[in-house]
Amino acid sequence: LADDDAAAMFFRLVVERIAARHRESALAIAHQQSERRFQDFAIASADWFWEMDAELRIVHISENFEQLTGLSREYYYGKTREELLGNNFDPVWDDFLDTLRQHQPFRDFVRSDTLEDGRLIWVRSSGVPVFDGAGAFQGYHCSAADITEQKKAEEALRRSEKRFHDFAEASGDWFWEVDADLRFTWVSESFERIKGLPVERYYGSTREDLLDDGDDRETWAPVLRAMRNRQPFRDFIRPERSADGELIWLRSSGTPLFDRVGRFAGYRSTTTDVSLEIRTGHHLRDIEDR
Repeated sequence: LADDDAAAMFFRLVVERIAARHRESALAIAHQQSERRFQDFAIASADWFWEMDAELRIVHISENFEQLTGLSREYYYGKTREELLGNNFDPVWDDFLDTLRQHQPFRDFVRSDTLEDGRLIWVRSSGVPVFDGAGAFQGYHCSAADITEQKKAEEALRRSEKRFHDFAEASGDWFWEVDADLRFTWVSESFERIKGLPVERYYGSTREDLLDDGDDRETWAPVLRAMRNRQPFRDFIRPERSADGELIWLRSSGTPLFDRVGRFAGYRSTTTDVSLEIRTGHHLRDIEDR
């Protein structure tokens, strides 16, 4: 019996040891998979990675940094960001450097850098502070992405919108948009200058909501019908009263909007003050009649 008990105990120990090794192997595989998953996500979300030590000196930059920027990693090693900035210090760095000194995380810090060949690039960085088991600060793990093309696209869009705004302000036009329910969502600033009414009065209302007793609903019927049927309308001319009671003549055109799957999204439209044109025409007809 003693031998049987010893054999059974030995067998249990062997089984437990094998099970422990299997658990260790499974944990190792899971750890490798987790590391691989992290690397894949990291590569997909950033262009390069870098680390700083407890003195905020750069101690590591991933290899693809040189491929993407053409700059040498060795130039950065052992230097703080302040040392790298030198005399080219820009106030945009103030808050970022304060964040580093306070050992706080930072996210989506955007700045521009000039490369050795004179090219200007825009970089977005994020980083998390690293602490040891005792809570002592060890440095930063950071990621960075080249967003130059995105910034170029944003700048092109800004210039396009500025150009559109300048043309709109220089003309006798204002622009407006309505949503799928035909409610005003945007009216350009020139509306207030031309018509003398606050744009807020229009937001959230339909064109029909804004008609009053002084408006000729029969005149409005064709364009309102076109909007309900989601059809374009062009050169719709009607008289209106400005805020000070003056009779003005306006001409509007509009284009229906549809999203990528063909759903109606509203209208983009323009209105022009054609009072001078109408009055001139009336004056000429009066002269001809006389």
